[in-house]
Amino acid sequence: MKFKIEAKHFQAACNLSALVANPKSPVAENSCVRMKAENGKLYQSVVTSEMSIRHSVAVEVLEEGEAAVDLQLLLADIQSMSGIITVRTTKSNLMIEQGRAKRRKRLVSLDGFSKEPEVNGEKVEFETQELVQILNWVSFAVMSDASRPELRCVRVNDGIVMGGDGQRLSSYRINFPFTVSFPVEVVDSLRTVLATSEKATCAVDRWVGIETPNCVFKFSSLQGDYPDAAAELRGKLEVTDPKAIFVVDRAKMLPILSSLVVYGDRARNYGVEYAALDMEDYPRLVAEVPDEGYFEDALPVKSYEGKISKILFHPGYLLQAFQQASGDVVIKAFGPFQPLLITDASNDNWALIQTTMATKEMVDEIEEEEEENDDF
Repeated sequence: MKFKIEAKHFQAACNLSALVANPKSPVAENSCVRMKAENGKLYQSVVTSEMSIRHSVAVEVLEEGEAAVDLQLLLADIQSMSGIITVRTTKSNLMIEQGRAKRRKRLVSLDGFSKEPEVNGEKVEFETQELVQILNWVSFAVMSDASRPELRCVRVNDGIVMGGDGQRLSSYRINFPFTVSFPVEVVDSLRTVLATSEKATCAVDRWVGIETPNCVFKFSSLQGDYPDAAAELRGKLEVTDPKAIFVVDRAKMLPILSSLVVYGDRARNYGVEYAALDMEDYPRLVAEVPDEGYFEDALPVKSYEGKISKILFHPGYLLQAFQQASGDVVIKAFGPFQPLLITDASNDNWALIQTTMATKEMVDEIEEEEEENDDF
């Protein structure tokens, strides 16, 4: 095998392969890239037990052939090179040359590489940029640890893309014909693959196959029962009359929330993981770190209606919600023990449901009120 290619194009191709390769895997082939030069193109592929990728880049083929090498070493070789490089194989090595710059590494036997998995489902074409944006809107809320494995994915079902961690659920309405889960481990790679093309096809079988004109990306579909019924809560809240509605200036709210997060992180050392939203005199945000500091600021509203008692919320979660939005943020509050419904005034398709928190004193107060009402 022998070919010539611009170093930056070769590096871009190797970076695409690196989306799947696992340099820490005990299986040597999982950390390697397989390359084949023929018909004016260089084809690269990586196959692991959970993902696979195959793609091509234009090269000047001087001699057709096939070889495999450690991908991490290959990237280290070419990241410091520029201009046209020549890549060739000898009996045992892959050689990379450009002027006085020379690199050499051992070839890996092709015998141990797994075959690319088959996906036999029907292929449906879709706009890639729309899905990339939706993944951004949803993936930030996905479960990050392993306490609930079924939540470690972006879920697409019945025209809703959603992701949640048990404390919040971010959802986006989309016309996508599949019921499928994108495991959290592949979401970043999927975004990168989709960004290389304006259109792609998707097929769903035991594996999921995403195909663009120059790349085929496949991954194992997440097994387990996702709580799809969670999406119904959004519809219920949307038709429920809130006790208060706030239209919040996003630009003014972001720095306030950033400060609140610092207070929240410090207060966690004292077992306090919340900030408060109340309307005692005006809509305001309050946080206190015992013996250390106190924070109070007006909620930067453009308008509001209704009235609520104190609501406790996780400041870090609310900051992430505001970071996703692009326009003014609408917060609907249904009561101190009901979740907040957060939407973007400029995008009706997105909504975030965020649970509220409560202290023992708040619970006791509600119970006392209920007991008094029972007396009548």
